[in-house]
Amino acid sequence: MSKYAQNEFSGVIVPVRAGQDDEYVEGNVVEVHPAEAPPYVVIANRDGLVKVVLFKDAAQVADEIRVGDYLKADGEKQHEQLFHADSVEISRRGR
Repeated sequence: MSKYAQNEFSGVIVPVRAGQDDEYVEGNVVEVHPAEAPPYVVIANRDGLVKVVLFKDAAQVADEIRVGDYLKADGEKQHEQLFHADSVEISRRGR
C-alpha cells in the first residue's frame, strides 16, 4: 500500500494517515496482569476482547489498573485482538 494518495477533489497528493483505530483503543477492563513482563490488560470493546500490552508510561501504572475500570490507550494496533499501548488513561466509577 502506498504511503501517498491523490485527493479526489483537488488532485493534490497527500500522505495516507492511519485511522484512529490503529492508534487508539478503549474499553472496559476485564483482566489485569501487572506482574507479567511486559504487563498487560484485557479490555472488552466493539472488537470483542483485546489484549493491551503496556509499554513506556503505560507500564508504569499497570499496578493501578483494576477490573471494571474504563481504559483509553494510545499506541499501535497490531491486529484486532492485540494493541501495544504507550500511554493510558484510566476511569473508575465514583472517581
